[in-house]
Amino acid sequence: MKESNVEIALLNRCHLFLTFLLLFPIVTFGQVGNLFSSDTELSSSLINQIYQDNKGYIWIATEDGLNRYDGAKFSIYKQNKKDSTSILNSYVKSIFQDSAGVLYFGFFNGLQYFDLATEEFHEIPLLMENTTSFPAHVTSIIERQNGDILISTSGQGIFKLKQEKGKPVARQLHEMVPSYYLETIFEDKGENLWALSQDRGLFKIIETGEITEYFNEAELETHISSIIEDEKGNLYVGSLTKGLFKYNREKKNNFNFVEDSENLPVKSLFVNKENEIMVGTDGMGLKIYD
Repeated sequence: MKESNVEIALLNRCHLFLTFLLLFPIVTFGQVGNLFSSDTELSSSLINQIYQDNKGYIWIATEDGLNRYDGAKFSIYKQNKKDSTSILNSYVKSIFQDSAGVLYFGFFNGLQYFDLATEEFHEIPLLMENTTSFPAHVTSIIERQNGDILISTSGQGIFKLKQEKGKPVARQLHEMVPSYYLETIFEDKGENLWALSQDRGLFKIIETGEITEYFNEAELETHISSIIEDEKGNLYVGSLTKGLFKYNREKKNNFNFVEDSENLPVKSLFVNKENEIMVGTDGMGLKIYD
């Protein structure tokens, strides 16, 4: 491990805002990065996710509004209860764009997609097994290699997006739910699905439906926070209390502890162009694992 020279304290979300500073020079063609906060352009400095879409816009999900940065100025979206096409909640949790270019936004009370032509947000029903709609807390959204779009939630497990009668709906899946309380889901290059739960650790779900459990929270209290895969197919898992782990593919069902990362509070992981693992921590800055 080596310390980065970047030192930013942005309340308790500094690890995510550092990711924004890393992306910013790319958008501005190599210019010096700027610090944005709620004192200037941002609607809130409490950031849940940062995402760059296929048009180059940077979307920032905060605890008080959705921000879109075009390289020159910010546009801010907040809930307007009198407008059904505004965002569902000003506390924005997750952002994702699929291969067709559709942008999705997850909230504590549901899921929406964005119509760029009209600048309107439209709700996607989250249907339970009995087909009733439920305002689930959406934590992450992914598109699998087979084209399936999956939505993880905190409390209702995983939903799968479908088109029914020309409109998008998301239906709850029961056959692949190891835990209903999920922080995020991730698919590796081998098309294995990984689920980070808030109560039972980490799970790998293979194509046959077989589930393997890692880092059982009741036993280890590892508080798994993040998962990433590098260009060579190496999987890394971050723990808020134990540090960084690397998946041992030769000895399946085993994660090896990364040397010198003991007790590092890993909050987020990112692979840069040099195939280095950038490790965002909770209160200890940004680190790089080569």
